[in-house]
Amino acid sequence: MASLLIYCSTTYCPHGQVSDKCGVTLKSCRRQFDNIKRVFKSIEEMPGKYVSNVERHFGLSRALAEKYATVVFIASFRFEINKRKLNSLSFEAIKSVNF
Repeated sequence: MASLLIYCSTTYCPHGQVSDKCGVTLKSCRRQFDNIKRVFKSIEEMPGKYVSNVERHFGLSRALAEKYATVVFIASFRFEINKRKLNSLSFEAIKSVNF
């Protein structure tokens, strides 16, 4: 899920190409993309920490809230992780910057 979340949040790409690249069904890809969009729109302007806001607002587990919060962090600050300098970073490394 983490690779799909990062890929969806940082790349404009038709869902079919994302689905093929990440090895998930198109239906799952669309659902995850819609979830990311919903979380992003809901918490980007909320005061407080992203993780706490996601946990509270959506009732998600801490681990899943951290993943969504990391994607919101990436999207909010418009990180282009496909660029050469950031391409080598893992999701966990980016997540550690967020916290």
